[in-house]
Amino acid sequence: MITIEHTVSEPVFVHAQVASELTQNIRSLGSSVRLFKDNASIDATSILAVIGLSIKGGDSISFTLSGDSEEQDAKTLSAYLNDKL
Repeated sequence: MITIEHTVSEPVFVHAQVASELTQNIRSLGSSVRLFKDNASIDATSILAVIGLSIKGGDSISFTLSGDSEEQDAKTLSAYLNDKL
């Protein structure tokens, strides 16, 4: 299991378009991915769950990845997060 910590740099609330792009990106990975914010933990492939977290600029979030390709998937997800969020 690998954990990625990320602070959202985008100043806006994560809305449907951003959540959709994030979940599509995560679905393309071979690993199982969970998203954590505060005390909540969700399946990171669920767009409604991601929107429900009300993520906004400055929030600290983390992802856990588990699976055979978790190391490569963690690099891919980290690059996406740094570029888009």
